[in-house]
Amino acid sequence: MKPQSIDNYFTTRRTVRAYDPDRQVDPNLIRRLVSVAAQAPNTGNMQIYCAVMTTDPDEIKALAPAHFSQPAIMNAKSVLTFCIDFRRYHRWCQLGGGEPGLNNLQGYTWGVLDTAIFAQQFVTLAELEGLGTCYLGTTTYNAPMIADTLKLPNGVVPIITVTVGYPAENPQV
Repeated sequence: MKPQSIDNYFTTRRTVRAYDPDRQVDPNLIRRLVSVAAQAPNTGNMQIYCAVMTTDPDEIKALAPAHFSQPAIMNAKSVLTFCIDFRRYHRWCQLGGGEPGLNNLQGYTWGVLDTAIFAQQFVTLAELEGLGTCYLGTTTYNAPMIADTLKLPNGVVPIITVTVGYPAENPQV
């Protein structure tokens, strides 16, 4: 399923909902891809986002109800929850003696857009590495439940969830 070149990536990519049960995803590969994806363009170069990686099967199972136990999460080898991380920005402002000023619609919009760009950059990189991915559309719907399950601190808001694994299927484009 790995695209032959970037030239055909966008016209041949697929959403994968079934992952090979016998093939684990190296957490170091995920960390490397997240690190590269974190260099995505973002507002003010503040990078007010983070990704929480879940690879333990029991922890993935605990997250599943927040995503209506969709097949893509039930057999995922890794689940990434992309979050707005207002804590990072607030800390930066504190260190500089400034006021954050993001507790408003503009701050939330900025965070959502930057987090989405970060997540998409990760998905592109993961798929170019031969991994399958699936966006779960339930994250903002059940953000409080996800935040509780992941034990996220105040100021870290789940926005996007992406499941990851080696494909066990070759779905239609």
